[in-house]
Amino acid sequence: MLLVCAMPASAHGLFVRSDPHPNAVLEKPPVQIEIWLTEPLESSFTEIKVLDQNGFQVDDGVTNVNPSDPTHIHVGLRSLGDGVYTVSWKALSVVDGHVTFGTFPFSVGDVDPEVLASSVEASFGTVAATPGEVIPRWLSLLGIAIVIGGSLFVAYVWMPVAQKFSEANPVLIVGLLRTVQMSGIALFIGASIASLLWHVSSATGLDFTKVIFDAGLGEMLFGTRYGLLWLLRLVLVVTVILSHINSWRWLDYARPVALCSLVVTLSLNSHLSASSSLLPILSNVLHVLAASLWIGGLLHLAVVIWSLRDVRVDTRVQLLADLVPRFSNIGLITVCTLFITGVYNASLTVGSMEALFSSPYGNSMLIKLGVIIPVLMLAAVNLLVIRPKLKIDFNKRMVLYLRRVVTTEAILGVCVLAAAGNLATIPPVRTFSRQMVLQSHVENLTVRFSILPGYVGVNQFDVHLSDMSGKSVTDADEVLVRFTPLSAEIGQTNASLNNQGDGHYILQGSYLSLPGEWQAQIVVRRSERYDAYTNFNLQVSTLGQQAGAAATRPGFARFAAFTLMVLGLLYALVLRGVIKGRLSQIAFGFLPSGALISVGTGVFVLSGSLIPSQVVNPIAPDLSSLSQGQEIYERNCLVCHGPLGLGDGPVGITLNPPPANLQDHMVVGVHTDGRIMEWITDGYPDSVMTGFGDVISEKDRWHLLNYIRTLVPE
Repeated sequence: MLLVCAMPASAHGLFVRSDPHPNAVLEKPPVQIEIWLTEPLESSFTEIKVLDQNGFQVDDGVTNVNPSDPTHIHVGLRSLGDGVYTVSWKALSVVDGHVTFGTFPFSVGDVDPEVLASSVEASFGTVAATPGEVIPRWLSLLGIAIVIGGSLFVAYVWMPVAQKFSEANPVLIVGLLRTVQMSGIALFIGASIASLLWHVSSATGLDFTKVIFDAGLGEMLFGTRYGLLWLLRLVLVVTVILSHINSWRWLDYARPVALCSLVVTLSLNSHLSASSSLLPILSNVLHVLAASLWIGGLLHLAVVIWSLRDVRVDTRVQLLADLVPRFSNIGLITVCTLFITGVYNASLTVGSMEALFSSPYGNSMLIKLGVIIPVLMLAAVNLLVIRPKLKIDFNKRMVLYLRRVVTTEAILGVCVLAAAGNLATIPPVRTFSRQMVLQSHVENLTVRFSILPGYVGVNQFDVHLSDMSGKSVTDADEVLVRFTPLSAEIGQTNASLNNQGDGHYILQGSYLSLPGEWQAQIVVRRSERYDAYTNFNLQVSTLGQQAGAAATRPGFARFAAFTLMVLGLLYALVLRGVIKGRLSQIAFGFLPSGALISVGTGVFVLSGSLIPSQVVNPIAPDLSSLSQGQEIYERNCLVCHGPLGLGDGPVGITLNPPPANLQDHMVVGVHTDGRIMEWITDGYPDSVMTGFGDVISEKDRWHLLNYIRTLVPE
């Protein structure tokens, strides 16, 4: 039943399409480069560069992430001549923090086809997966497995059994197991720091050793979803450390909550966190938790078996005869959980047996399965052979067999985590999408309205018409959709759908341009019949919101800053009972915690200026505004840009480079109001156009912007 409702998931920002498309041959130069990827993107670490044949950059240097569709990025271009140009892009996924990159060429004007063919080939989303990413992921999984598996092993397996055998020195072994767990915590912290530095290095292009002194580190921590989750992990780890070195009663309850929360934060950076449903994320949490309990418990069982070598054989056998069944109970539950969640997760990320054997992700999953199978076989030997014999055959040989088998299992378990760390760096086969389907009955028609993918941005709209008998209606003269936002004061948009001849009427476009509630009115017109009208209410959100993307607003930075302040307080609590001596407490306790709290406080106070706000035209483009804007345009701009904005004014035809063709630049979606206002105020870079900030008032500049927005191709 779980597989029936399985929905595909994706991660990594992989290339979907671009405008112009790769290897395009254009008659006239474009005014911008647009790229659509599979995942919402972090604006701070995403960029597009456009280079000419000599390697000079010809874009305006500012890459924008579309606020209504965070999978869409674009960059403006300067005036281009004939030639071949190369687009190089790099993107940082909001979902899992992976960096992807690619290149593709296009040409303008009369260009030799061989020149274009010999230029760089399109690269649709290369994943920057390196040992610098794989190893920290593996070590962080290993560290969390040691801590989680060890906590349950000590509480459920070791302590209830060891109390019966004082000769086994249970207190000494508990101390040894705690040392192992603290090593796991240290491993997790070190791997997390290395992972953070790798992400900053990949996103900024700087050397791994230089990112500590770069502003990109602060941007990653306080301006991205990955950074917030990283800070939360640090707070949770400090809570776990605190529970180990203090005897406060409430920490015994806080530790399991903190450990489970750590697994949740790891899952929120996984492939399945791209899904809009909670079930895939919950499945991944259970999968990681089960693997941690099993493999971490195996490591602790191996440590216990090796530490009992000097105990008398009969005591050792009796002790192990009680330990093995208790651990087998954990193993049975966790293996069953791993099997169920693993199959479900694979159905989301791979999707088919063919993809399992033909894709890099599928092949990596096969490698992981190839390591798991021997572990399961050894576990079966423990369960079906050694465990029964320990109860009836008290001899040293069985203990030796058990030690060898468990040690081998533990080593292979570590290899399983390494395979999982590698799998997390490879993009899954299937791409996440959802389909919104609505249905209504009107007149003598059944109207089925579907929207794919159902998010803000470009969607495909499909209206299927059928009569009361279920037969498709193919003779509609016209099918219209009227889109009206109910949560924003903007105008209605009408669009006509294309008849496919089989009862389906198709339309594609970015008509759902804002998150919130929309009304879609379907109008069906047929000869000699009354027009049929039906309304559908839609709740539309951005893909970034569905994937748990962090909003680029001051509140997000403040939340991250608050997390850092809490971390400073927890650090002070941890060190309070550990460090002796006033000087040491000041140097290693109060100064670090004070620094954390101070940085967090500073970011909290200054967060309003960390992330630039979106500049929006405050003046509605009514007739009065357009009339005033036209007067300002004719007085200040017409001599260069011409009456229709074509750049053919009496002065403009004498300039080199010539003025911009406003009809190309004013098409909705090419440039934001804020960018155009910046050019009107300060002038256009690398051109003879000067700024009008000192000549025209701000209010009149907004009127001017409203008017030139009307200068678009018919």
